[in-house]
Amino acid sequence: MLISPLPDLVYQPGVMLDLETRLDDGTPWCFGWQIGQAPMEAILVDRHYEGDPLALPDGTILTMVDHHHEGWRAFADICAAYPGPVYHWGSFEKGVLRKSAPEDVIAALEGRLHDLCRTYRQCCRLPLTSASIKIVAAHLGQVWPENSSALTCWSDYQAWLFDANKERLARGIAYNRADVEALTLIRDWMMTLR
Repeated sequence: MLISPLPDLVYQPGVMLDLETRLDDGTPWCFGWQIGQAPMEAILVDRHYEGDPLALPDGTILTMVDHHHEGWRAFADICAAYPGPVYHWGSFEKGVLRKSAPEDVIAALEGRLHDLCRTYRQCCRLPLTSASIKIVAAHLGQVWPENSSALTCWSDYQAWLFDANKERLARGIAYNRADVEALTLIRDWMMTLR
């Protein structure tokens, strides 16, 4: 149900962004994004990886970078080709951007970030007691991998770093993919309310 008009910005197509961050220093290790109905893509930070983009067992191709600054720059370059907002959920992504991105990337992206959670809280209502993306998107039909969470995702990334376990990494990336797809699902639902 719509309780207040959606901001004009939300009607613009854009880039859906979800970050996974390190538990030790809060910097991003995975930048997941989706543009339109295209498959989710991701950038993975691994300073020891050498070679071409990494293909996971499920077919996902990851762009590999040495440092989170390089990841932010690669993501900013992608966004430069697509006008419109960079959608995210809650204040987390903006906070990570401000704390971990190079100044030029902050300047390029900060003004484009749009918090869909804030829009949901101000303009929409579902019969839910929480505005968590896991609750809102699940109500709309989104499914996350079984027994997955930010903690298991971090553990899966650690398994990749320690022993190049592609299956575990694929499981962690599947969790990030579900978060990214949840953003698309929620925005698409918002579009049906106008």
